[in-house]
Amino acid sequence: MFITIYYACFGLSFILPLVHAYYYYSQIVNIEVDDLRKLSANGVQNQSMREIGNAIKDAAQAYLKKQYTYVALVSVISAALMYFIFNIYVVSGFIIGSFLSGLCGVIGMHIAVMSNMRTAQEAKKGLSDAFNIALKAGKATGFVVGGISMMCVAACFFMIVKGMNVQYVLDLLLGLSFGASVVSVFARLGGGIFTKAADVGADLVGKIEKNIPEDDPRNPAVIADNVGDNVGDCAGTSADLFETYIVGFMAVLCIMKSMINSMNDAFMFNYPFIIAMICSLGCYIAILSVNRMGRSPLSSLASILIRSALFSLVMNFAFLHHVMNFNAAAMISIPFSMGIFVTFALVLITNYYTSSDYNPVHKIARSSKSGHAMNIITGLSISMESCFGVIASIVVAMLVSYSALGLQGIGISVISMLGMITSIVTLDAYGPITDNAGGIAEMSGQDPEVRERTDELDAIGNTTKALTKGYAVGSTALAAIIILYTYIQDTYEFTLLSKNIFRLDNVFVMSGLLIGGALTYWYSSFSMNSVAVVGESVVDEVRNQFDNDPKIMTGESKPDYARTVSMLTEKSIKSMFAPIAVVFGGTIFFFLICLLIEPSARFANAFAGMGGLITGVTLVGILLAISMTTGGGAWDNAKKYIEDGNYGGKGSDSHKAAVTGDTVGDPYKDTSGPALNPMIKMVNIIAILIIKFIFR
Repeated sequence: MFITIYYACFGLSFILPLVHAYYYYSQIVNIEVDDLRKLSANGVQNQSMREIGNAIKDAAQAYLKKQYTYVALVSVISAALMYFIFNIYVVSGFIIGSFLSGLCGVIGMHIAVMSNMRTAQEAKKGLSDAFNIALKAGKATGFVVGGISMMCVAACFFMIVKGMNVQYVLDLLLGLSFGASVVSVFARLGGGIFTKAADVGADLVGKIEKNIPEDDPRNPAVIADNVGDNVGDCAGTSADLFETYIVGFMAVLCIMKSMINSMNDAFMFNYPFIIAMICSLGCYIAILSVNRMGRSPLSSLASILIRSALFSLVMNFAFLHHVMNFNAAAMISIPFSMGIFVTFALVLITNYYTSSDYNPVHKIARSSKSGHAMNIITGLSISMESCFGVIASIVVAMLVSYSALGLQGIGISVISMLGMITSIVTLDAYGPITDNAGGIAEMSGQDPEVRERTDELDAIGNTTKALTKGYAVGSTALAAIIILYTYIQDTYEFTLLSKNIFRLDNVFVMSGLLIGGALTYWYSSFSMNSVAVVGESVVDEVRNQFDNDPKIMTGESKPDYARTVSMLTEKSIKSMFAPIAVVFGGTIFFFLICLLIEPSARFANAFAGMGGLITGVTLVGILLAISMTTGGGAWDNAKKYIEDGNYGGKGSDSHKAAVTGDTVGDPYKDTSGPALNPMIKMVNIIAILIIKFIFR
């Protein structure tokens, strides 16, 4: 009886979110889009608004089609090579992971671009109407990413229940993780380069040189800027968080399996599946319970996360108390609650450092009165300061979880944190949708009150995007730490080498630590430089259009948006290959160097060096990602705080300094910082695959 209930719950945990995702999507976008007479009440009736919205949609789809053509080619070639190296389960997992990660990105982007103009249209009626549409779109995206993630977990659970060898399931998950990582790093990096090059180019020429407002339709880069919000924040984030979920789950299962042999405790191996199912249903119920705007948009969005945590905590304890005594249930609930604690700690800390309601943003805005340099210096100091609170929260969760159940406790906290993915993606998708809605309202010449409403929603969206990036970094940190232990365990299991080779007094470990940290900075340097190089092309393009056609500034002729988007698409996609090559090439080259220095050591030095390298990448990458994403968000909101009338307001010297800071922070928070998440996990997975390759 109970087994049947568990099976049903696993099925419902991904079926219900996916069904409801389609339900919300169908409410937003009428299938009969080509017949304007059949558009629903939420349909776009304003011709100018529809033209701009369609231009954004077509350009975003064109970019994603071109990017995923390259990604598909890389994935096919990689799968063909892996076929001769790994077993069929790893290869099959790689293909499935690549496809599903890409699918999450494509669907996330598609929902966003179809919701932008609906949100702008509803803003003409009122704030709550626009919020409700954006919320439905966020829910649809969250249900898709959460549902697909849970579908993978449920499939693995059913395979194990049906008697499949656990090692084969882990191999499948390893391939799934690697495939998701490959697609995620392309989506995050390529989309990040596109969106920030467009944003930087549009701001530098439009705001500073021509002194025209943001999202002014006379700016040739505004369509590209709005496209970038979708391909970077929606497609990139959806693929990234799906990958984080799968990678973290794979690593935790490996840890649980290694403990079963010594503890003879099959329950702990199955428990991560139960956690994933409970959190999925908890988020589903919580999201459905918030249908409309409450006292404010932020309170409504916050209530989703709070209710998701409460429902999950209660359901988890009820399950544990059903299968064991109270004391045991309370002990296992400690690491579960630590995962929830880290989620909220990261949300609160990120909100403190990036929200315009608190001192860090005020401090940056105030420093802008002293000029551009002081804005940059203050912003950098805030970005560095923000790291401590995040790391301290992660350390507290790790220590408490470890004291309760050892490594298994840390694994449980990782899964409970990742279990919030549906709610987190819901909050994240809301951000770029409201941002683009504001751009569409501005470009289509809507009444000022319409733009005021979209600006209010966008201000909340900036906060939710920053919170999501904080969550992504934190979940990556915990997942990467578990992957490190998985690597050490695999080294011991496959090579029979002592775990003592990973001591810090081993010169190969120390060398790996240094190279890993440097590799992280090298990768970030490439991604930042890509934004600068591609951004320069956008600046030149925008300047040329203004110079060659003076009537653009007077509004007598329209800029060539398509030419800017096409040029930006080509250059941003080409620019993303160099950073990714650094990751692959640097990792494998270091392993080979360690292997050649002392071949008689039978791989001991090489595996020790790789352990040091992935540790260095993880530690430095986490700190750098926190600093970049939080600092960039603070710079952005400091500019908006000044634009709200503080310290001189728009057009003042303070505002010009803040625009410079925001321009520097843009590639920090939307390109290099987020792109470090998949990079960290990719390096870790490559290290595990090397062991599989040598001892296959």
